[in-house]
Amino acid sequence: RKYRKAQLINDFIKEMFDYNGTQKTKNNSLITTKGMATLSIRQPAASLILYRGKDVENRNHGRIFAKNGKTFQDDGPKWILIHAGQSRQKGEQRLSQDILQSLGFKDTSAVLEGIDRTRGSIVGAGLISAQLRPTDLCESMWASEREYRIIIDTVIAFSKPQPFKGRLGLFPVAWNILSGDIQKELQHVKDAFVMRLFPKPKH
Repeated sequence: RKYRKAQLINDFIKEMFDYNGTQKTKNNSLITTKGMATLSIRQPAASLILYRGKDVENRNHGRIFAKNGKTFQDDGPKWILIHAGQSRQKGEQRLSQDILQSLGFKDTSAVLEGIDRTRGSIVGAGLISAQLRPTDLCESMWASEREYRIIIDTVIAFSKPQPFKGRLGLFPVAWNILSGDIQKELQHVKDAFVMRLFPKPKH
């Protein structure tokens, strides 16, 4: 059964891609092999980023962006899509008193009340300016100790999140599969995204 599943996935990729790695549409016209880089973030962190000013995504490794985010050092800030994962963060999330005081809420439940916490969907976009090592200085109140920090300068929260199955790491999403509403909301920044290659089929 595992072999059959792997074969079906490979057949699907072959249908989508030409042998030189060029992606095919249904009428066999060719489109780009790259998609907009997308990062899956569990809730409620994704909503805190979009609606409560969380400007750091903490990770326990530095493999999200190559060479620890060298692209931002060379080319400046770039956009990525934000995907809200299907599963929630493990354990009860409690924000620090510093964060609560800064946001003007009495507790974590109040912070989360009334904001969209959609899961399993592309929910927004973020402008990334750096990926910092645990030893790098980071003054954000959202930064966790001993973790890598992805710095988010500004965000776009989509008015109509688009259901989408996420993946680990930074994965590509083609512009032409995004809904018309999302395309309109990204029109002014669509050429400023980190791009990622689609996987090539195995032969």
